[in-house]
Amino acid sequence: MIGAAPLVVTSVLLALSFTLSARAESLPKEAVALKPTEVKAIYSGKSSNWSETRAYFAPDGSVFLFKKDKTVWAEGRWTITDNQACMNVTWNEIRSGKTGNHTDCWTWFRHGKRHLALWSGQKDKKTGYWDGEIKLLRKGDVVTTAVAALKAGQ
Repeated sequence: MIGAAPLVVTSVLLALSFTLSARAESLPKEAVALKPTEVKAIYSGKSSNWSETRAYFAPDGSVFLFKKDKTVWAEGRWTITDNQACMNVTWNEIRSGKTGNHTDCWTWFRHGKRHLALWSGQKDKKTGYWDGEIKLLRKGDVVTTAVAALKAGQ
């Protein structure tokens, strides 16, 4: 069963990101890439409320996250390159003590007043764009206290 551990960890990490909305669609031809400053404004100083995880994107480029069932916490850095935000974290599985690295990215476009994102974990790169990511982000930090508690209890 030792060989199954990377598969379990990969499944856990995929769950760290968000669940794609049923409204996923193709990228309209008229869509334009967001500027790096626009992408930074989407995440900086905000906490996510994804389906299975919460993350905080600190203005200094650090990122903290935990799985809502309190089995995994992670911390690392988030960066912006062109119209893409990426977070690279070191995750820690509480029960097993296993650790590893994981990267998630979101590529951003604007079509009219809508902001469309494509998550790097989305398998369908042609019709996996959706406009719900911004609705899952709120100003403020509701994550680092929980991460600190999980780290202390490990």
